[in-house]
Amino acid sequence: MKVLYGGKGNDIISQYVAFTKVYNEQMKRHGRSRDEERIMRTYVANERREAVREAVENMLKTGKMSAEEIAGYFKELSVEDV
Repeated sequence: MKVLYGGKGNDIISQYVAFTKVYNEQMKRHGRSRDEERIMRTYVANERREAVREAVENMLKTGKMSAEEIAGYFKELSVEDV
């Protein structure tokens, strides 16, 4: 039996493995009674937040914007998050 491990790539296998990990964690935490659509929304929200975090890291590396300015553009992040 082979076990898949999520890599850092954006290939479909890595994305699927990451999704199933989050899904299984949510199912353990909330059980089958939790609406699967809400689980999907939580996963999508987490993925978006991660994408924003990566974009912010790149912006800070260039040094063209301050953390306060970046936080003003990305409302989902506080200055502390940035």
